[in-house]
Amino acid sequence: ETYGAGSTGGFGGVVNASNINVNARTNGTTTLSYLGDVGDGSVAAANNLEIDAVVLSASTSSMASGGGSIFGDFQGGNANSITKHTVNVTFGGTGSTMNVSNNIEGKASLLSDADSSGYASGFGGFASSKSVGTSASATGTVNFNVGDTQHVEAGQLIELIAEQGGEGSDISDGT
Repeated sequence: ETYGAGSTGGFGGVVNASNINVNARTNGTTTLSYLGDVGDGSVAAANNLEIDAVVLSASTSSMASGGGSIFGDFQGGNANSITKHTVNVTFGGTGSTMNVSNNIEGKASLLSDADSSGYASGFGGFASSKSVGTSASATGTVNFNVGDTQHVEAGQLIELIAEQGGEGSDISDGT
């Protein structure tokens, strides 16, 4: 997770001018591999086999512009959030064998989120200009690979899931 915040403010006497950019960036990769064996494949060697890669990748930025001066007040800035994350899961290696009496379950899950917010206020005697720009982008990639296994057997269920997304957070109200 990445957080960034910026603020312009204060009293500038005759003229007050400032401009700040806040850039919060998250960029990463998560890798999980199960390449081994569970027994030799002839009989169940375990009750269950479960592999999970569950990842949250998020960035949040905020910008507040405020203050004032007697004659002119010029303030601005930007709040930018960028999230990029990749999840790579590999189930089974070349020639591996797995035999369990119940379930084989695997999950590759990614929730990527980016939020930004901005606020502007203040005063200027003869001239005043305030502006705050915001941008947010989130990109997620989930790769779930099944290797060249020799034998995979479960007494009940074999379930392999790759998912990206979910409910977003309520950090920004859009202003």
